[in-house]
Amino acid sequence: MFASTSQRNDDGVLQYLVTYSKIRKTAYYRREANLASRIRGFKNCFTQTCI
Repeated sequence: MFASTSQRNDDGVLQYLVTYSKIRKTAYYRREANLASRIRGFKNCFTQTCI
């Protein structure tokens, strides 16, 4: 009984950490993608005006 309870708590903590890291990663990747697309847009604009 006690072991299963502590196991459940561990699973809860693990689930929380996984969810938290997923949220952090998603926010990070979204920011990176936003930056990358902005740079790509700038590069495209730059090359088009040059050529």
